[in-house]
Amino acid sequence: MIYDALEVLRSEANDYLKSLPELNISGSSVVTLSNVAKEDGSIEIPNNNLGVALVNLEEERTVRDVKPHRVNPDHSISHLNPEIRLNLYVLFTAHFSDYKTGLQHLAGLIRFFQRKTVFTPDNSPTMPVEIDRLVIELNPLNLEQQNNLWAVLGAKYLPSVLYKVRAISLQEGQVKDQQEPITTISIVGKGKETG
Repeated sequence: MIYDALEVLRSEANDYLKSLPELNISGSSVVTLSNVAKEDGSIEIPNNNLGVALVNLEEERTVRDVKPHRVNPDHSISHLNPEIRLNLYVLFTAHFSDYKTGLQHLAGLIRFFQRKTVFTPDNSPTMPVEIDRLVIELNPLNLEQQNNLWAVLGAKYLPSVLYKVRAISLQEGQVKDQQEPITTISIVGKGKETG
């Protein structure tokens, strides 16, 4: 699911940037799923591309489904662990030979996500049906946070923007047990004699 979500964002951002005449993109892809840096600290993003990298994820606890069961079509009850909802922190990094060109591509990307903040199977044809929706939010970092992020990535800073992608659902779907539905209720008890 995580890869699928990132691929939807990459593909649609790529298509949008290619449609901008001022960017004059001639190749098939200008947005690439890639680590930011190799182990030696060199940039792994292909030259003249925007790199898309997952830099963090967190569990979304505020909308967690706490129902430990699901009702099946035959009305039986299946017990399973609740789904996990994740927020992804996705870094878009401009790696271009020409600084101005990199900034233009980054600005185009920001315009794209400003225009389209919610992705659903209805408005994103390449989106798998298992993903009900992705909500994109700009996640600005202050200089200290940015410095820490790039230190962790093991690379020197490049122009970039961080987005929070809300609520990817993960559900194993493995049923722990299954029970038949309750169809009747009977009260059994002792009557009290009076005399």
